[in-house]
Amino acid sequence: WMDTKSVSLSQTFIYGINKDFDLLLTGSGSSKRREYIDFSGYKNSSATNFDSLWIGGIYSFEALGDFKPQLSAQIAAYQKKEYQNISENLYARSATIKASIKNYSDPVVSTFSIGAVVNGKNRIGGYEVEDGNQIFFGLDMSIILSPKVSLDIALDQRYQMEGKTDGYKVSNSKSIPTMSLGATYVLTPKTSLSISGSAGGSSDAPDSIFSLSLWRKF
Repeated sequence: WMDTKSVSLSQTFIYGINKDFDLLLTGSGSSKRREYIDFSGYKNSSATNFDSLWIGGIYSFEALGDFKPQLSAQIAAYQKKEYQNISENLYARSATIKASIKNYSDPVVSTFSIGAVVNGKNRIGGYEVEDGNQIFFGLDMSIILSPKVSLDIALDQRYQMEGKTDGYKVSNSKSIPTMSLGATYVLTPKTSLSISGSAGGSSDAPDSIFSLSLWRKF
């Protein structure tokens, strides 16, 4: 591959059951363009898919002074994965768990998170594919500049374990660091718009990501 570009759309719904527990539902789709060179010259291929549907919940513990602990977990009810140009629909093959602690210290709201993604073995086109589990931690900070505007900074570090196919290692463990910078603007008391850009800190991380998020409370 010479280059890969993608545009993705993700929708997250959070439904409050009570003051401590929220249901969490996340679906995502994407359109990808892959550029490559083979013996006949430069080529590209494009595909648009519904990629995943995750279901889970968030539990918020009692505050400890200025700190608010949270625990979230999700399971991938559906995923579309690809190996050797073969696509397969997979069900309940991945799960993620994340522990977070938020701190409110005017004018900064910060969140430290640590978690893991556990991937099961997948059967794709006759191959037994193991993506490898992932461990991650990160720090998100929002600096409130005014009642309507905040500056957002995020640091994320992920470690992807080695991948295997039919029991044979096909990729080494990877370090995937990223850093993002953006801003959030409050449009109405129930609606906010966030814009951010991120850059990877290693050859295994995406070169750059541009994100646009619209938050709406119903």
